[in-house]
Amino acid sequence: MTGIKDVAREAGVSASTVSYVLSGKRSISAKTTEKVMAAVDKLGYTPDASARKMRGMRNQLIALSSPIRGDINKARYNAYFLHTAWAARNAGYDVMLLTGPDAVKDIRRVTQSNLADGIVLLDVEQDDERAAQSGTFSKPCVAIGYPSSHAGCACVDIDFALMGRKAVDFLYEKGHRTVVFLRNNESDYNRHSGYVVIFRESLLAHAILGILPYNCRMEGKIFYQGEVLDETRLAGLRGNGISLIPQGVSYLDPLMRVGDQICGGRKDEATRAKCRQLLKRYGLDESVEKCYPFELSGGMARRVLMAAALMQEPRLIVADEPTPGLEAMTARHVIRHLKEMAQDGAAVLLITHDLELAIEMADRILVFYDGTILEEVKPENFREGRNLKEPYTQALYRALPEHEFFGGE
Repeated sequence: MTGIKDVAREAGVSASTVSYVLSGKRSISAKTTEKVMAAVDKLGYTPDASARKMRGMRNQLIALSSPIRGDINKARYNAYFLHTAWAARNAGYDVMLLTGPDAVKDIRRVTQSNLADGIVLLDVEQDDERAAQSGTFSKPCVAIGYPSSHAGCACVDIDFALMGRKAVDFLYEKGHRTVVFLRNNESDYNRHSGYVVIFRESLLAHAILGILPYNCRMEGKIFYQGEVLDETRLAGLRGNGISLIPQGVSYLDPLMRVGDQICGGRKDEATRAKCRQLLKRYGLDESVEKCYPFELSGGMARRVLMAAALMQEPRLIVADEPTPGLEAMTARHVIRHLKEMAQDGAAVLLITHDLELAIEMADRILVFYDGTILEEVKPENFREGRNLKEPYTQALYRALPEHEFFGGE
């Protein structure tokens, strides 16, 4: 069994230095810390694991990961921390606060050294590296939020879409007709904080399908196949000629079996066979037909929504963030299927903050900012950085990984 001396020998340091790195009791240089953690990873070292198992003991300590940023909302941060600490205390646990800029590294340090029995992630973003890496942590992990990638991490979040609708309904009943969404600061948009993304991005898709709340006001006209898409015409097309792949899995009826929702209540064998074919295409077993939504994982629920939207082979597909929460292979299947439908003559309107996905899939890219179309860009122009007129569009180009995420001034 690997011991602390083996780690010290591999890293070329003393056993006491290894102990200090893993316990955090003393400040050790970043270079030495990296050597020690590399040795821990290579040897698979878990300190005191067998001794704790024999004693049947835990540390009774939960690590709370929330990197401190300059634009942090102090009131919200304090509220989350205090309520988490209070709940932990009532369960017999203490809380360790991890605030360093390299959050994944800090989490690995406290989990591999058995300092913490579990991890709670705060201030979660849509593309959160901590959640994406959670499957590799040696301790249970819970995210307060719903990031796009979270394999191995349980997620707890607020239904922001429902909350937004109820807030607007309340204001409408009080006689207000113009509602403004005030956010804490612009960085919440830039960092793709979950609540902002969900509030904002579902409105366009809902406007196209005419399913905005009764108290919302939409201005302008929508044309479909050369004619104005009024309410009468839309009523006949919704779910047939035009289908929505919604962003939230809450669109599934919790009281209806999955198969009945995909089939629209039809029981004939041809419809059921097509349902099973679509489920198979998205990697779901026939048994999913008889499941209720609460029995599905988040990724499975998203695939069910895809199947339901494409069941009637619509001519216009409004795909509102269709891939978050899906494994990479499944996400590729989804995009491939949407591409095939586009090649067969259907139109696909993809609403996404994933620029790489847009470049890969789209024929045309419309860049939105604060509800306004800034410009239309060809995908090849994004790849090559040509003819990008707006500063915001140029910043998006520079932020792509192949450009080293350089944001400029």
